[in-house]
Amino acid sequence: MLIRSLLIALFLIITPLSANTTQPGIFAKIYTDKGTITAKLFYQQAPMTVMNFIGLSEGTIAWEEPETKKQVTRPLYQNLIFHHVREFMVQTGDPTGTGTGGPGFVFADEFYPGLHHSKAGMLSMATKGPDTNGSQFIITNQPAQWLDNRHSIFGEVIDGLDILTQIKRGDKLEKITIARIGQEAEKFDAKQAHQIAKANQEVRRKAAEKKLPTDIGELDPAKIPNPEQPPVSPGDFEFIVIGHTKMRVSVPGKTFYYDHDSALEFANKLVRYARSKNVNFAKLIKQYSDMDRDVLTRNVTDNPNTPAPMKVIFRLKPGQVSEPLDSPMGIYIFHRL
Repeated sequence: MLIRSLLIALFLIITPLSANTTQPGIFAKIYTDKGTITAKLFYQQAPMTVMNFIGLSEGTIAWEEPETKKQVTRPLYQNLIFHHVREFMVQTGDPTGTGTGGPGFVFADEFYPGLHHSKAGMLSMATKGPDTNGSQFIITNQPAQWLDNRHSIFGEVIDGLDILTQIKRGDKLEKITIARIGQEAEKFDAKQAHQIAKANQEVRRKAAEKKLPTDIGELDPAKIPNPEQPPVSPGDFEFIVIGHTKMRVSVPGKTFYYDHDSALEFANKLVRYARSKNVNFAKLIKQYSDMDRDVLTRNVTDNPNTPAPMKVIFRLKPGQVSEPLDSPMGIYIFHRL
């Protein structure tokens, strides 16, 4: 009897419990011709994306059939292929199998603080650009941080990573089934998805607040321009953009903490910090700018078409930092190289 009890205990120790049946949450079983992958869906962090994924898996939301152009309500994720496979990911979810198809609709991105393409097994949407989510999705095979804040993460593989690495282009996605474990998961529906999405928007807004160090350091006079300096054109510049909720242009995928006045107030404080000794402007760009691409412009020429507020940057000497410049596209701070 003792030996039997020990054998049972040993069996329980060495036999892992099924991850998708022992913990609460919403889970997707992704059936492929290479085996089954199980993923936990982040319905609290990406509610609209998960709701769309569930609907297309179960056939509860309408989508456009590519051949007939008619609206159908049957599972989209059925008898498809992995149409795109690269070293860092596999991609599927296209009803045409070409990489150009989708469900006949698009929806907005969902980026949640703390979710990153930091390892293998992250599920995120494949898109053609900002706010063009549809049905195509990827699963990472390795870290791919360059996808962060460009592709909405909505889940993570918890079983079947070994299957993932076997998938080749043209392999089949047979079907996806959804399991809801626990009362909270079972209650998740379209109404709750919208409520969670609204709450998450406030979380993202607060996460977008920018904070300066308590000690901003000693001012460096060499970084302060003299208004009487003569303009010099052309010039090379790098810049920081502080976005806000009152901008005349929208920035897909971006959530802003500041309105116009508070953004301008912060920009003035940031200028003071940028003019401190031993402060590297390039590092400030990475830390504070709401534009993370094309922040360096070379051989800029002052000409009759240059907006009047921008002409002051040509009076900067190399190493000097401008005052905040207000524009419809945000508040700019320039540094001459």
